[in-house]
Amino acid sequence: MKKGISLILVILILASLMGASFAVSEIIFRRQKIVKGDESSEIAYYAAETAVELGLYHLNKLRTDYRDVFDIRGEIGEPPAIYKIDEVRLKETEDKENQYKFPFSLEPGQSFQIDLDIEGANYPQEIRIYFLSDSDPEKHSVILYSEMKRGAREILQEDCKWERSASSSSYVRCFLSFEYYYFKIKVSNLSEKETSYYLQGWSSRMNGQRPLSIPISTPIGFILRTSGQFHGFTRQNEITYDKWQIYGGFTEEASN
Repeated sequence: MKKGISLILVILILASLMGASFAVSEIIFRRQKIVKGDESSEIAYYAAETAVELGLYHLNKLRTDYRDVFDIRGEIGEPPAIYKIDEVRLKETEDKENQYKFPFSLEPGQSFQIDLDIEGANYPQEIRIYFLSDSDPEKHSVILYSEMKRGAREILQEDCKWERSASSSSYVRCFLSFEYYYFKIKVSNLSEKETSYYLQGWSSRMNGQRPLSIPISTPIGFILRTSGQFHGFTRQNEITYDKWQIYGGFTEEASN
């Protein structure tokens, strides 16, 4: 009788141990699957990041036409992950109600710079920089840099002259020829107080028999969307790359 009870207890204990081992094995298997999935997802993300870096290289260094960049794809690593540039679209001054003005402000000693060098973009024929202040225009510098697209990439520099508009605000006119050149405009606040400015693109359209200058949108950057794939996982990435920046300024120590 005692032997029979002992046998039953042994069987129950073994069954419990086997059940527990199966449960632990299932947990470990699921955990490994999750970890492996996380790793695959991470690799897919890095593939999408690779496409971002490649897109920036084509657009900013090689100056590939932005319309030809969107379908660049390739493989990286072993086993290979697939990367792809899904879309490139321009970021423009879109506020039509405000006549496509792009406002910015500069502290004393700060500079604003915009690169007008996205190949394939439709830039205005003229860029105007207005400054909204009663200070001396000579304390606000605007320099236009031009770089030849073909041949020796000589960079030319031109100090732009201020004019007066009908509303008595001062502005600079920068005339652009994108068929032959890339451009860069640098605005510097050399005064002793914060100043507000705005950039505005202009182009000529025919009004009957006469050309008429009207404000139009200006490309100020681009949006790049990419994806990466690895072992059934897809990760996407989207960045906005501005072609303008504000930098510099007088430090408190320097001003003293």
